[in-house]
Amino acid sequence: MPLRLLAVFIAMSAGLYGQAIRNNTSFYQNQLERNDDGSSEPFQLGFRINFFGRLQDTVFVNNNGNITFDAALPDYTPQRIVETGRVIIAPFWADVDTTGTRSSPVTYGRGVVNGRPAFAATWRNVGYYARKDDKLNSFQVVLIDRSDTAPGNFDIEFNYETIQWESGDVSGGGGGTGGYAARAGYSNGSTIQADANFELPGSGLSRSFLDSNANGLIRRRLNSDVPGRLVFEVRAGGVASTLTIEPDGLLFTTDRPENKPAIQRINMSTNQGSIRYNVTTATSTPSAANWLFASPQSGQTPASINVDVTTENLALGGYVGSVRIGPAGSVNSFGVQEVLVVLAVGSNVPLALRAGVVNAASFLPGVLSPGGIFSVFGLNLAGVTQGVTQTPIPDVLGNVRVEINNQRLPLFFVSPNQINAMIPHNYQPVQNAVLRVIRDNVPGTPVRVDVVPAVPGVFQQAAGVGVVVNQNGSVNGPSSGERSGRAIVIYATGLGPVRNPPNPGVPASLTELSPTLQPATVSIGGRNASVAFSGLTPGFIGLYQINAVVPTGISAGPQALVLTSGDGYPSAPVLFYVQ
Repeated sequence: MPLRLLAVFIAMSAGLYGQAIRNNTSFYQNQLERNDDGSSEPFQLGFRINFFGRLQDTVFVNNNGNITFDAALPDYTPQRIVETGRVIIAPFWADVDTTGTRSSPVTYGRGVVNGRPAFAATWRNVGYYARKDDKLNSFQVVLIDRSDTAPGNFDIEFNYETIQWESGDVSGGGGGTGGYAARAGYSNGSTIQADANFELPGSGLSRSFLDSNANGLIRRRLNSDVPGRLVFEVRAGGVASTLTIEPDGLLFTTDRPENKPAIQRINMSTNQGSIRYNVTTATSTPSAANWLFASPQSGQTPASINVDVTTENLALGGYVGSVRIGPAGSVNSFGVQEVLVVLAVGSNVPLALRAGVVNAASFLPGVLSPGGIFSVFGLNLAGVTQGVTQTPIPDVLGNVRVEINNQRLPLFFVSPNQINAMIPHNYQPVQNAVLRVIRDNVPGTPVRVDVVPAVPGVFQQAAGVGVVVNQNGSVNGPSSGERSGRAIVIYATGLGPVRNPPNPGVPASLTELSPTLQPATVSIGGRNASVAFSGLTPGFIGLYQINAVVPTGISAGPQALVLTSGDGYPSAPVLFYVQ
């Protein structure tokens, strides 16, 4: 398949937003004022790190996509990172300008990741110089304390959600591209210690980091199974040698089983030195004939692996497998990375991945709940674009159906690249269920999903603002905030079981309310809001509403709103504006 189409498929499967950025509420407690080239005061990490022999416990958050340890950095045109002379970690060094109307301020704070203390700085929906907000980037750096392995050890995460621009107007760019393009990496500020300086491949090269690139940042992985997340393990003061694999996924297609697709390649390198590796393959369809092969099965970087598929014994449909590559002698799969392999046998086979099956409000991938609305993003999902015109909504639309463990689901909308559906209220939670899109009776790729009791998601407007209606009926936003003590209505999905549940595909009753079995809770700006009602919106399908009151003592401006189900499942934070 052409590289361009592969990029489109990967982008579709990732939904409208990436999922690498961590949404811990505590990571967003501090923010830089909207600015151009500004920095924070020194901020305490909450733990001490050993970064190339220098012990650090405070950090400067710089508006232009980096953090530094020895001094703030106002520089906006990216050069080679080592040339800053700073002790620096830069997930995306470029000319960030957050003074545009649609741009959001940079946030930072301390929290916990996997039980370990952590610090994060997040550039979510940030524009570029001068005051441009027609394109927005979202990315994050997380430092995670790993002193459980040895004093000063820590992990660095680069997390990428969307990268639409790469340069500012005075960095030689135009419309956010060209000129001196963004750079990403780290340095201890020394030109002598070579292993203390590293830049991601593509740094300084126009368009290499953008979402439109098949190898853009949102599709890269390093020591992680999350697209858009790169993890560097800093041990004994140095960054361990890590394996870089490109591309992130392979797509094989054939119109007939007897026509064998051409061999494709995976390329491997390391950030420093050379390491030995081993290769294995796995498929999610063990009942089918063995169809995925990779060779050689061991070697030393830099190297390439040939990936081959056989199709003559396969039925028409979609298949999913993986090539697993890791350092030789790795224990408990530590450091093993997977390259996704998708095979389509036949014409117009529906193609979807776990990352493309998302909560329709939060876009959390691969986790659904009874009564929740979800979307499927992919390729060839339907031959027509068609929405429902009456209720109850059907389980077949445009000759397309969606099944989970062979049970048909109600459908709102189908199109070639997106399907909107819901899980019936009476569906029982189950782990590792198989979801498929079936078009013209041809099954698509099997997608493993988890159905849990609740997975709340607040519906969003542009730039992460929640869909919340103020007491006067206006929609909450930057120019229409709400005051403390006033009533609001929050619209969401995935809040779990309700009383008086409607039948599959049937709207909630207009005469008998369907409240959640346990009341949901709401926090705004870290303060609990009084909740009067949480349950289904009368007359709607799969839509929940929460009637609450804005708590007192909250500062004016954008605040994080978090919705938590009665079972204790929190939503990702959305922005709510206080007047």
